[in-house]
Amino acid sequence: KCSECHPTAEDEKTPAGTWPKPLAMTYLKLAPIPHERCMTCHEDDDVHKGRYGARCEGCHSEASWKALKAGAMDRIDHDRYRYPLEGAHAQVACDACHGPWPGLQPKPKYQGVAFARCTDCHYDAHFGQLDKKTDCDACHTLQSFSPPTYGVKEHERARWKLEGAHRAVACGACHADERALAAHFDDKARAALKARDRPETYSLARLEFPKELEACETCHADVHQGQLGDQPCKSCHGTDTFRVADYDHSKTLFALTGAHRDAACGACHPRQQVKGRTVTRYKPVEIECAGCHADAHARQLGKSPDCSRCHGDESFEKGLKFRHRPPFTAYLLEGAHEQVPCARCHPEVELGRGQKTRLYKPLPGRCAGCHADQHDGAFAGFEP
Repeated sequence: KCSECHPTAEDEKTPAGTWPKPLAMTYLKLAPIPHERCMTCHEDDDVHKGRYGARCEGCHSEASWKALKAGAMDRIDHDRYRYPLEGAHAQVACDACHGPWPGLQPKPKYQGVAFARCTDCHYDAHFGQLDKKTDCDACHTLQSFSPPTYGVKEHERARWKLEGAHRAVACGACHADERALAAHFDDKARAALKARDRPETYSLARLEFPKELEACETCHADVHQGQLGDQPCKSCHGTDTFRVADYDHSKTLFALTGAHRDAACGACHPRQQVKGRTVTRYKPVEIECAGCHADAHARQLGKSPDCSRCHGDESFEKGLKFRHRPPFTAYLLEGAHEQVPCARCHPEVELGRGQKTRLYKPLPGRCAGCHADQHDGAFAGFEP
């Protein structure tokens, strides 16, 4: 009613007996009426007892005392209270934290609202994978749940420190979604969020690793398909790159010396099928000369000759260790024989299909095998 804001005032300016007679000696006061603050008229109606100050219009409007304005919480001076509203919380509707919630809390609650930990209001989005003592703000901010702020620096506190190439790996490569975690988000939790008009925000990223993290196989597949047994990956590989730059071959049964030091790895370790996958072969690998090199002597010296008896590993032709004396051969070179070129006694012979080799066996050991008889047999029987 008008009279609730405009009080009745006495006309004190009109003298008594004035003609024409006034219609009334009282009137509704229209001005000045103070109205800058709600509390001017509604001081006795402040159900908050002054806890939120005198700016009622920050949350309320003339439409209804109980209907709050959009974004009202953004304007409430929550900094004066134990839990200031920051980040995304400033846009949250009051009833999201204070109620009422159908089937859960029939009336709003303003005192005794728990807020010490994020989980007092928020569902555990990681389904118990993290220690209960872990604070959410270690990875998240009040601005948004995603993306997390947990990075390389924060990983220093974890069981696995990010080093080398691991520092550039996307989080999802190690913390992939594990669909089985969704089973923990039951109907009860879903109903509770729906009643409070909150979104179903959770993460299926795997954060728990029950296996030993020092073992590369925890995250990486064995690209060697079990050829190396239980030998740890770090014995050959580092974290900067998977490619092996300077493997120490002396750790194996075949140390690289001579010309072998310049040989390409693939020359001895070819690609082949192992357990249905194409991988580089490491075991078994031949370490005998014949396992990698063709027999240049066409088996004249046996099926599995010891090439190292005559040849070094710097070069096949240079640095020969062979000497024309025992134990290499029973035919000792003496006298003029020492000056004869090798090819005179070991000629090149055709093997067929364009292949050639030097003749080493059989060779005659008697003079007549190489020299013509200048005496026409006159001394037959004298040769030892």
